[in-house]
Amino acid sequence: MNFTTKRTNNANAIVDGKIALKVLETKMEGVVKKIAKSVKIDGFRKGKVPAKVIKTRYKEQVEQDAQQAAIQDILESALKELGIAPNALIGNPIISKFDKGESDIELEIKLSIMPTFELDKVEEYVPEVKLKVITKAQIDERLEEIAKNRAPLSEIVEDRALQKMIQQILILKDLLMEKHLMAARERTSILLLVLINLFRDLRTRLLV
Repeated sequence: MNFTTKRTNNANAIVDGKIALKVLETKMEGVVKKIAKSVKIDGFRKGKVPAKVIKTRYKEQVEQDAQQAAIQDILESALKELGIAPNALIGNPIISKFDKGESDIELEIKLSIMPTFELDKVEEYVPEVKLKVITKAQIDERLEEIAKNRAPLSEIVEDRALQKMIQQILILKDLLMEKHLMAARERTSILLLVLINLFRDLRTRLLV
């Protein structure tokens, strides 16, 4: 088994390895035997299915399981070399490289490890925090700056013309509701035109 390990820091490590295709073929044979014990295929008794048939029908599964078994062997050996317990890993190992060549597969595995530290030296791991001293003059200066940046308060000036226009619209509305004006089409049309123009003027004023 060909691999190297590198501890990048207290919480990470990298494993570079190669899986020979001959080793992969051996792993595939083991996977085929395992599948043959439980698979049922028409025309064959259980446990008597030829390896060739299984390799053909379950080709992808056989290859994936064999690769996973070979990777697991490298990973277990690498953890022993690094002195890392399997339960010290954080999450699953990440396979960042998987290049299949003519004679082997090159791979890179990234490991995240639970960091360790000595409890009696825990104070050494706490970073020193330095707070900047703020003077009263700096506080007063900042308050003055905030006050200047705020917009001054101003009274709302009542728009008398707008209020008068609204009153005129309401009066015209009441006039239109009168029965004697409903009968006079001509006069009603004139009032409607006036009302429409007033509404347009009102809308223009509100949008400005």
